[in-house]
Amino acid sequence: MNKIHSAKEVSVFLGIQNTIVRKYSPLLDKSGYHIHKNDLGHRGFFDKDVIVLRKIIDLTRHPDMSLEDAINVFVSMDSGIDMSKHDTKRYMRKIIGYLKSSRTLKNNN
Repeated sequence: MNKIHSAKEVSVFLGIQNTIVRKYSPLLDKSGYHIHKNDLGHRGFFDKDVIVLRKIIDLTRHPDMSLEDAINVFVSMDSGIDMSKHDTKRYMRKIIGYLKSSRTLKNNN
């Protein structure tokens, strides 16, 4: 059985403030990646959610990557694969290429 972690536990695991976890969670929900909520509406994070948050934080360290772009990329790539087995640097190259091409398309329209 998978343990469910609180936002506070996740913030400790990731070395970030609890407010960042609370900020990212609704943005993920809004983009289609749903974080577990209990009957009282409190969010609970599975290990896979912690990994996704770590990857998003890593991606946003790149100067060309906004938080919204990083979240949208992960949501669009979410196909049930185990994200822990993927290298963030490899994804970063793909993502930057994707963003450049999508921005070029938008600017040409």
